[in-house]
Amino acid sequence: AALDAAAWENCGRCKIHLVSGDIKKTITGKKKSQGAFDVLFVGAHFVHLLQKDHGLLETAKPGAPLAVETGDNLLFLGKGPVAEFRKKIAEFATEAGWSAHDSSPG
Repeated sequence: AALDAAAWENCGRCKIHLVSGDIKKTITGKKKSQGAFDVLFVGAHFVHLLQKDHGLLETAKPGAPLAVETGDNLLFLGKGPVAEFRKKIAEFATEAGWSAHDSSPG
């Protein structure tokens, strides 16, 4: 119970922003968002936002990690397309200035 209470106490200082739609209008295009985020997560259907022209890197604090949902759990994709999807994610991210770390299952 004490561990649970400590976890909730720390979460009280945490803000989670769920964003969809026009990301440039809501996040990357706003000056107050520059360097504002400690961690970023991008869903599989929004990996195009990793491209440099979307400005996602600029919203991250220095050293902030970026987690990207790959296609591993998208049932309609086979192994070949999943591998290609992972390569495209890494390409977008590295071209935008992120450093890639492979976390392939298995």
